[in-house]
Amino acid sequence: MEWEHFLLLIDGLKRDSKYKFLLLVTIGCYCGLRLSDILLLRWQQVLLQDSFELSERKTGKHRLITINDSLKEIIAFCQQHLNPNPECYIFQNRNGLPLSKHI
Repeated sequence: MEWEHFLLLIDGLKRDSKYKFLLLVTIGCYCGLRLSDILLLRWQQVLLQDSFELSERKTGKHRLITINDSLKEIIAFCQQHLNPNPECYIFQNRNGLPLSKHI
């Protein structure tokens, strides 16, 4: 996807109030993470942070992920609209467990 199209997608998700999809797409693109790793993120890992650490599920590699200013703005924007509990998963089901990538 070209960068201009990515920015249009972000604008469209903001306009349509699709905050969870906005976070999913931007965290994936800006951080280069697999879906299985994104789904396990908690708000406290990304809110008001410059970076976070994780152990990749597929490879087992330990990574330090830097959160750039553009992503920080999007996270703050979504946080204002979603008002999350910092200890919760960003992408959780009704039972408070992380969403599964399997249907």
